[in-house]
Amino acid sequence: MENLALLPLHYKDGSYPQVHCKGGAGKVQYVFSYKGIDDCTALYQLFKGNKLCKYACLEMGSCVRVCPTGAIHRDTGGTMAVDPEACISCGYCVSVCPTGVLRYIPRSADYYVACNSVDDGPNTSAKCTVGCIGCRICERRSVDGGFIIEHHLAKINYSRQGERHYAAEDCPTKCIVKHEFNT
Repeated sequence: MENLALLPLHYKDGSYPQVHCKGGAGKVQYVFSYKGIDDCTALYQLFKGNKLCKYACLEMGSCVRVCPTGAIHRDTGGTMAVDPEACISCGYCVSVCPTGVLRYIPRSADYYVACNSVDDGPNTSAKCTVGCIGCRICERRSVDGGFIIEHHLAKINYSRQGERHYAAEDCPTKCIVKHEFNT
């Protein structure tokens, strides 16, 4: 990209939005079958979506439709994923997402927490098999990796450059995922 002055601040500071949810079909409980307008906001207006987890990706693809570069795609699990190479960090996807599941991470991130739920562990695990339960294993297994638990949800302080592999490996729900983009 030759003219960085025309790009949003997030692009310049090296971050981009990523979908913090892998709770697609077979992993999260659905409470009703939605047959309405193919739009996340329309679905969210009905009981905050059709999933028992109210923090999840709604899978309607509103973010895909507003992305000017085609950087967002449906992954194999049904939820959305952002290609960091194609994303210009314009923030359109973040602005249309009613659940707040798109959050900025560094382009250089090695891992990220693919969960957005702040429910406690038992409530999260009752709704989703891949949700963060706030067990703190990540903090113990990767002491220097920057993991912290806030409101029952693991987050990564990316300014800490410690090892994160063991946290991901030992995470009981496997919500700590390697930062790789696969279409």
